[in-house]
Amino acid sequence: MVSLTFVAPIGDLIQYAMLATGMSLRFGIAVVAGVVVGSFLTALLCRETRLQGFNTPQQMLRYIAGGALMGSGGALALGCSIGQGLTGLSTLSYSSLVSALAIVAGARLAWYAACRRQGL
Repeated sequence: MVSLTFVAPIGDLIQYAMLATGMSLRFGIAVVAGVVVGSFLTALLCRETRLQGFNTPQQMLRYIAGGALMGSGGALALGCSIGQGLTGLSTLSYSSLVSALAIVAGARLAWYAACRRQGL
């Protein structure tokens, strides 16, 4: 039994782009490609397509570091936090409950730290 995930299929999509003749197109690859293409087409149709940048170079580096940590964490965990929260909790998995509570606690700590940094 397998649930819908985005971490492994993104890796499969990259591999498929490199070795398209040596791999079969699977459901996960099609879902990831469909989300990217569908999002882009929706933004075009709604006239909400625009280029955005960062305010400072430090902000860009922070976003790059966060993306790298999330990507490597998802790859090491063989799934992402959404998979742990939605799929695991729906099967009443004990490890997913612990993981989801840790995700909520981490988000709360990050929010608290951000508020303290801004003086709120």
